[in-house]
Amino acid sequence: MFNYEDVKVKFTGEGNRVDFDRVVYERNTNTLKEMPDKEIVKLVYELRTSTAEQIRNIISKKFNINPGKVDQRIKKLVALRLITRYQFAINSNGQTIKTANMYMLDVNGKNWLEGEDMIDVEWNQKDNLAINAHQEVFFGRLVTNELISKYLLNCSTFYSYEIKPRIKFDKNGKEGYIRPNAIINFGKKEKQVHFLVYSVRKYEGWEKDFKQTLVYLEDLYRYFKPGKQLKQEPILTFICESDSHLKECYQILEKSQVPQTYTVYTTDKLIDENEPANSIAIVKRSDNGNIVIEYPELKQLR
Repeated sequence: MFNYEDVKVKFTGEGNRVDFDRVVYERNTNTLKEMPDKEIVKLVYELRTSTAEQIRNIISKKFNINPGKVDQRIKKLVALRLITRYQFAINSNGQTIKTANMYMLDVNGKNWLEGEDMIDVEWNQKDNLAINAHQEVFFGRLVTNELISKYLLNCSTFYSYEIKPRIKFDKNGKEGYIRPNAIINFGKKEKQVHFLVYSVRKYEGWEKDFKQTLVYLEDLYRYFKPGKQLKQEPILTFICESDSHLKECYQILEKSQVPQTYTVYTTDKLIDENEPANSIAIVKRSDNGNIVIEYPELKQLR
């Protein structure tokens, strides 16, 4: 789903400059509204890279807004350069296949959020332009957001999520931290199950980066103590590109000290084609040493 190799980036947003005065005017005349316009801009910033379907699903679910209205407002926000969009063109067997539009924050969106909400928006134009050099990062964001969107819509036990959280823990008096792609919490406020989500894409040198990620995770479990962010040991959820890639990840992980009892996997295809309860894979070695992938039904994700 988000693991293409022969890819070209196409800009499909608003190319001309749009003065921020126009945004101010439309805000003052109530043409732009807090709901859903600013909430969409805030979500696009939060997700970093998202599809219209992901935006539509999350906004309509969280605020009980008609999905069709969300689509209309997305077009308006692009025209005002509050958000912008790109598209991947994939060369497959001599044919060009275009992906759905991907949405990211634009300059007027940054100014709007900073000016009215008085927050420090960590974004500049170079963040979007990096899509050409680091496509794997953007694919990783998209598939993470796809997982969040599916769980938010379809899991009755879904509680909350956070993108790229900084999760701190104590290492014998020293501060350690990890930054997964996302944390998804299930259950209730006082009792939760945490999924730490890492999207693993097969770019050149991915194995080295994956091994380094596992070093940090080893420390998390070695020194784990319940706290505000993690009330109990989290479940590691690695999003792999395919079953074969999943096995490669498992072979690296089994040589680490990360506890496999807290590790599950999923793939782009499992997320795309299955309900959440059937989207998780468990990996282990059989008695003869072969890697076995099992797909249990997790009723807790219904």
